[in-house]
Amino acid sequence: MRRCGRITGILLGGALLLAVSFGLAGCRQEEPEVITGSFCTLQEAYDTGFLTQNDLLSIAYYRNGGRTYNENVMPVDFVPIPKNPEVLDEKIDRAICLTFLEKRGKGEEDLDKVLVLGYYGCYGEGIAVMVDYKESYAVGTYRSEYVEGICFYYHTNPNSILIWVKD
Repeated sequence: MRRCGRITGILLGGALLLAVSFGLAGCRQEEPEVITGSFCTLQEAYDTGFLTQNDLLSIAYYRNGGRTYNENVMPVDFVPIPKNPEVLDEKIDRAICLTFLEKRGKGEEDLDKVLVLGYYGCYGEGIAVMVDYKESYAVGTYRSEYVEGICFYYHTNPNSILIWVKD
């Protein structure tokens, strides 16, 4: 009988040890995933074969609000590549803003000052975005950028669309 009690005690002790171990494992905080990336211009992405002409047309379609400024190169029945995802994931948005800051020699402490102004879709491994400081709108600035004869029209911001690629 005594032997049964000792075995039960050992089994209960082992079960308790397992329960505590699993409980503590659940309390352990995971290190947040650090997502890094880099930017390239539309022209660089096209020149290296990263973007196709159809990709450029889709980005211009989303940027310009349709065929506007590209009536001569974009077919009337043009259907852009669907944005997938429709909206950027918060972690990716944050990583893009951090890359923007890093490129300017700034740190994470300035993250609340940066904003993804425009998201124009994912193309291969890249994401077409326009990023800037929240307070740096240059009202009255109008300009166009051409890549392979496709017009990307910009107003109120001196920045251009960039392709962000996760490292």
